[in-house]
Amino acid sequence: MVTYASSANDLVSGSVAVTCAPASGSTFAIGTTTVACSARDSSGNSATGRFAVVVLSPAQMIANLIADATADSFRQALSLLQNALSSVDRNNLSAACSQVTALISQVQAQSGKTLTTAQADELLRQANDVKAALGCN
Repeated sequence: MVTYASSANDLVSGSVAVTCAPASGSTFAIGTTTVACSARDSSGNSATGRFAVVVLSPAQMIANLIADATADSFRQALSLLQNALSSVDRNNLSAACSQVTALISQVQAQSGKTLTTAQADELLRQANDVKAALGCN
């Protein structure tokens, strides 16, 4: 499910309603989806806009985590992430969830040590996104 905010403001009418398709809160497929929005003021003037939403698969999300962990020289995480990726490829989501959860513990333990707080926060954000995409408890 993808949520987003849209708004439009007219000099005379002020804030005007915006209609977008697909709507915020819709389920988007993995890949790129273009969202088209339009707004109309009280005088009948209209404007449109578009933006792209990219939804990654769990495997793509884990691959991004591997790249970030490598860039941060956080080698401790690499084997867990590679195992998680293999688990996803084998459709063993339970094992992938366990491996991502173990990664989260490692990141938390290294925050402010081998990882800066900012690096740890970003890895934790991504890891929690992966858990959500995998449907982990």
